This record gives sequence, structure tokens and C-alpha cells, in this order.
Amino acid sequence: MFLNKIQLKTALASVFIATVAINSLAVESPKSIDAQIQTSPQDIDAWLLRVHEASKRRNFAGTFVVSANGEIASSKIWQVCDGQTQLQRIEKLTGESQITYRRNNEVVTFYPGRKVVQIERSDALGVYPDLLKTIPKAISEYYQFTKVGAQRIAGVDTQIAEIKAKDSYRYSYRVWTAKDSGLVVKMQTLDAQVRVLEESVFSELDMHAPVQMDQLLKQMQQTDGFKKEYVSLVKTTPEAQGWMIKEGEPLGFAATACYQRSYQGANKRTLWQKLFKPHSTMQWQFSDGLANVSLFIGDYDVKDGLTESRHSSGATQIMRKRLDRSWLTLVGDVPQVTLELFAQKLQRKPN
Repeated sequence: MFLNKIQLKTALASVFIATVAINSLAVESPKSIDAQIQTSPQDIDAWLLRVHEASKRRNFAGTFVVSANGEIASSKIWQVCDGQTQLQRIEKLTGESQITYRRNNEVVTFYPGRKVVQIERSDALGVYPDLLKTIPKAISEYYQFTKVGAQRIAGVDTQIAEIKAKDSYRYSYRVWTAKDSGLVVKMQTLDAQVRVLEESVFSELDMHAPVQMDQLLKQMQQTDGFKKEYVSLVKTTPEAQGWMIKEGEPLGFAATACYQRSYQGANKRTLWQKLFKPHSTMQWQFSDGLANVSLFIGDYDVKDGLTESRHSSGATQIMRKRLDRSWLTLVGDVPQVTLELFAQKLQRKPN
């Protein structure tokens, strides 16, 4: 699963990102600010907006490395924007060959070794790397934002910010952003003991790469000779599907999207394809502005061979529970206790 982490984080519109020193990177000690600057709620809002805009509007090419649990996955990323369209090409450099093209709300993923292409369209898809999903008014109640220093990463001058969680229901972050643009160049996810759970970094980054949108778009559309699998995402509401969170969303998280998700033309090879049955799987997304949680609710079928379980990959936690005649799968860059709270609060809507 770790080798698919970059793609998983992209699909969930999370802070995609992750620990372990990268030997190919030159190591430089950060230059600390003489007095760490404590900031106001307005400062963190402005910082998040700048990072969000940078992720949508900058052209670049680079090698992106994600590390956690002693494992490393890398991808080559190209991005081009023209003000209205954001187009990316993400090519995995580790594991199974996989090339993903992402144009606004459309994602096309090629698996050359299997001659399969997966096509997904949805208004709910976000941009990558999308550190900002929404900015709840209460975000400063759950995080303390501090400017702590500067460092040069992959040839880019960056500023370092620490975003410290104020409770045990979310992780803290250390983020390096380009001084001139605000683009995230490096990010660490930290647990309550300030241990690095994940680290993601551009080992090389060209902010002036001659990326051509028409060239990437042509590559994205070359699906001849590939078996096509379609992922359908249709907007809906939890109420329409008969679900609710009792006593409201927990801990400053706000619902950001809800849709039905299904696979067409695919064999049930993976956990996700077993869960994503036509017209039966609902995905309900939540965010506190930094951390994201997705709830997948699908019909229970003993033939699928699924069992209740918990998994961890760096900062990404996964929990699967049976709820009467349904499977609930929770995925988030949050501690397990947060997923447990969501699971406890989810219930069927009374008739």
C-alpha cells in the first residue's frame, strides 16, 4: 500500500505527506529565527491561503519523495497551470509502473504493465499538493502556528513553519514553503511526542521547467490499447443515503463533500474495488483545514471476505468496521483515536 501513498493522498485531497533521511539530499541545518514568532489566527489563515494558491498556480517539475516506516516511495511530478486549468503528470519511480494525469476534476491513471487505464471524474476532487481543503473559523483553536526559521531545500530558499496540534485528535506539522511563491517544498507530520511519522520532500525542483500543457494533455488522452476502468463519483448527501453524525461533527472537523462511488469494468482485485460497488458505496469527507478524514460506507457481503481491521502507514490510519449490514472504512491522516470517534458518532438516520 505504501507505494501507492502519493496517489492515495492525491485522491483523498489530504495533506499529502511524509520520515527518514534521504541520502541523495544535501543536509543543511535550518537557520532559526532569533525569537520564534507566535502568530495570530489571521496569520495562519493568510499563510494557508498563500500555500493553497501556490499549489494551484505554479508551473514546476520535480522529484517527490515520501518516506515513512523505513520505506521510501518516489514520483516525478510535472505541473502546468494557465489560470483556469491545472494539469499534472505524476509518474511513480518505485513499485508497479503507474502514470497519473490530473486535470482539474478529472484523473486518468495508466498501468502500463497491465495495459489498464482508470478514468475518474468528480467535482469533489481537489488539487495537489492541497494543504488547504477549507479554513474553518475555529482552526486556530486546534493548532498553534509559529514561524521558526529558514532553510535551502532542493535549491529553493524556504521558510519553516510549525503547526502544533493543541489536542490528541490530530497531528502536528512542520512545513517548508518557498519564500517567493509559498509552494510546499517539504513537510513533516509529527505525533504527540514530536516524532516524525512521515516526511515528504522535493529532492529536486525546477520552478521554471518548460512544461507544456498541450503535450501533457495529448499524453493523457492516449488510451488506445488499454482496458478502460471507470470510477464514478456522484454527488449526494448523507441524509439522502440514510446516515448522520450524532451530536454533530467532532473536534472542529467539517464535512466538505459527500458522493457515491463505484467502479465499472474492473475486477474486484483490491480492497477498494470490493468496497466500491455500483450505487452502494458512499464517501463522506471531513476536514479541519489541515487534516482530512474520509468515511466509506458500503453494503456488507460475506462473499467479499472482508474482516474488521486496523492499518497504519506513516501518518495515514485506516480502520474497517462492520455496522449491521454495512462496512465502514475510515481513512485519515489523523491518530486512530480520531477515527474511533467518527465511528462512534456515525449512525443510521432515524426514519
